[in-house]
Amino acid sequence: MLRFFAVDTRKLVIFLGAFVAFALLTGCSAKKPEYVVRNYLEAAAENKVAKAAECFALEYAKKEDLVALDEKIDQQHYMIKENGGLETLSLKFIDKNDDIAHVEIEIKFVNGETEKSQLTLIKESKKWKIKLE
Repeated sequence: MLRFFAVDTRKLVIFLGAFVAFALLTGCSAKKPEYVVRNYLEAAAENKVAKAAECFALEYAKKEDLVALDEKIDQQHYMIKENGGLETLSLKFIDKNDDIAHVEIEIKFVNGETEKSQLTLIKESKKWKIKLE
């Protein structure tokens, strides 16, 4: 049993290393907070985990942060899928300055359901990124 666990841990570390490297090298190209949120949700809807992860500030992320992010993207994907897909997204700034933005988002799904949530975005290397929380 211990040997099996060690193999799984090794695979997880390799996956997370590749995930972080890809995300740091490509980065989310959006320069406005609203585009970052849209890019994230569209990537999550398509189950493109690496592309969705690009929209997050990962400069100081730890291994457990990346595992939680992977789960969050997966949950977002299934929620979007269960509700028939994304129909509209509205974003309202609660507070914004040069380096940080607090936004309220409202997602309307194809089946008519809506979801409201709040996100914090920060600038990382002059690009807006969703803060890991």
